[in-house]
Amino acid sequence: MRGVSIYCDGGVRGNGKENNLGAWAYTVEIDRDLYSNSKVVINTTNNIMEMTACIEALKSLDDYDLQVTIQTDSSYLLQGATNWIINWKKNDWMRGVNKDQPVLNKELWQELDELCSKFAKVEWVKIKGHSGNHGNELVDAMVNKVMDEYLEKEGGLNVN
Repeated sequence: MRGVSIYCDGGVRGNGKENNLGAWAYTVEIDRDLYSNSKVVINTTNNIMEMTACIEALKSLDDYDLQVTIQTDSSYLLQGATNWIINWKKNDWMRGVNKDQPVLNKELWQELDELCSKFAKVEWVKIKGHSGNHGNELVDAMVNKVMDEYLEKEGGLNVN
């Protein structure tokens, strides 16, 4: 079975504040070829950017007979996709002690779940961010580069 390696990352400058600047990035390595993409998003959250990077990477693949390895430094993405999602689905996408709170970012979790189900096998790997892992450092740099380019082009944005 052919394998594909994905690195994904997202970030936000001014996370939790109005008028923030976010971005996502991914790399996909398949058959020794490396593909990548990144995009800036205004007024978002770090968690949404982490999830979007992974979703966009999976959407870029058109061969579903693959063993996919997704490498992320996001505990939120990893725990959600491998652990929390099991109960969310059982509880009709509700969470909390009384199952009375909707899952945050439900539509993204549902899209991620649907995409993952298409592949022969999906393996999730937690990597430590900013620790010298080449793939992780690359997507992190891509996230920051597209945000820097946006700020330079637009003359800045009121984010910290």
